[in-house]
Amino acid sequence: MNIFEAILRSHTDEDLLCVPGICLGFHPTESCVVLGISENRVEFCARADLDWLDEDGSDLIRQVEAAARPVRSCSFVILGYTEDPEGNCGRLIRLALELRGRVTDVLVATPDRYWVVTPLGLEPPDGRGWDPSTTSLSAEAVYLGIPIATNRAEVIAEVRPPDEPEEAEFLTESALEHVSGLGDEQRGELAERLLDCGEPLLPIEGAQLAVLVSDPGIAGAVVANLNREGAARVRPRIAYARRMCGDSHAPEVLALLSLVCWFDNQGAQQTECLEQLERLAPGHRLLPLLRGLKALAVKPPFSFPTGMEDH
Repeated sequence: MNIFEAILRSHTDEDLLCVPGICLGFHPTESCVVLGISENRVEFCARADLDWLDEDGSDLIRQVEAAARPVRSCSFVILGYTEDPEGNCGRLIRLALELRGRVTDVLVATPDRYWVVTPLGLEPPDGRGWDPSTTSLSAEAVYLGIPIATNRAEVIAEVRPPDEPEEAEFLTESALEHVSGLGDEQRGELAERLLDCGEPLLPIEGAQLAVLVSDPGIAGAVVANLNREGAARVRPRIAYARRMCGDSHAPEVLALLSLVCWFDNQGAQQTECLEQLERLAPGHRLLPLLRGLKALAVKPPFSFPTGMEDH
């Protein structure tokens, strides 16, 4: 679930199909996206894999309805992105019927054609041509410097496990030995330096940061000081710590990183951290909180002043 803040104007179906890429930060593929619209503004954007709808579509519906609850006069737009429009038409129609609220548009698109989804099938039968890179909305996003990754995998790569697990374990053991010899004040100062220094972290520094934020006191201090700007600043550094740490410290790093991603409006990375944490530490004390933030579409404790307009 992502909340967007830049003001962009959408005038056509082609523009509308570009909105999820801008909101999510990547071009969705084999995906269903639900946009929550209020007074020509996109209030939220939720994405799920198309095949996930068959068994877990109710989870997406609950998340969307929770996000829509505080929004005045919310309506929905459902967008599908797939190489098999006909095979996924039924999934999109079923979702439209099950959502409690007004669904204004249901579209499905391949990389070069799109259709309106109706109970009787796809219209027009041959679809309409489109090129995402040439729409006015895409041009405006480029002008504003809004980054859009090729796919979701590119976005979540930043928070994935280490490429070399054995090296990460060695780094973590070395970092633990160093940090264990420091007093509480020294640990706090080191954590602050690693989080705030402008230089890229070395691998051993990433492992040291992982060990440090695994301490509940230091992690709590990080969370207590989070705001929109702070989350955007520390997220890449804690993500790097995740890529440099072994499994022994990964759960605590992932729990903190999931919260930071939530603050920074990085929905895909937040979900990836949550899924890793569920695999590594299914009994982790923070899992109920982190699951709730996602399932209930809770917004971070700061307001995004503007939305995204559509047609």
